[in-house]
Amino acid sequence: AAAGKLMDGFKGCLQCDGHNGYHALKGVKLVGCFTHVRRKFFDAGGKDGVGAAKKGQDFCDALFRLERDFEGLPPEKRHALRQEKSIPLLHGFYDWLDTLFVMKGKLGEAITYAINQKERLFNLFRDGRLELSNNRMEQRIRPLAVGRKNWYFSDSQIGADSNAICYSILQTAKSNGVNGTKYIQYLLEKLPNLPNLFEEGVLEGYLPWAKNVVDLCSNS
Repeated sequence: AAAGKLMDGFKGCLQCDGHNGYHALKGVKLVGCFTHVRRKFFDAGGKDGVGAAKKGQDFCDALFRLERDFEGLPPEKRHALRQEKSIPLLHGFYDWLDTLFVMKGKLGEAITYAINQKERLFNLFRDGRLELSNNRMEQRIRPLAVGRKNWYFSDSQIGADSNAICYSILQTAKSNGVNGTKYIQYLLEKLPNLPNLFEEGVLEGYLPWAKNVVDLCSNS
């Protein structure tokens, strides 16, 4: 229910982990993450894992090495190279998984997770703009996850909503190379004095990616 409310009206690709809450989303193509797949095999065998745990990591590492070769290429070129080089490797990964017996323990969890994510992982290769990992987003939310206990002071829904808005503004500013402190100060100075604040299109000039905002509030 929470995922449906958050993504209401969104159309496109959503990269996520295997959480069941995303399954019921309509109009959204779910895309998997190979970092999550690799992490499962790593947890099963560790850095120096052997056998199936190590081989599962090796398949993921090989895909990521290819991605490093494709880095910086136009989406169309990256898509073509993925079809030529990555897709055969991915088929090999699943052919290998089909030879294994799903067992209990962490290795069984890793195998089951990869099998259940098959369609989502293949979706990664449908569009050259998609990344093999959602690490970039996880890094953005890491400060919130690490400091989760610090947010308990939000003892009302209004307080929690206000905090979520502030965090979203700051992280979006950061993603666009804008200094969060400068940006908040800029908004507080400019927005209260706008006579036409609620007219259509006015706020677009104050979004973190607007040229004047980037020029005035960049980190440089």
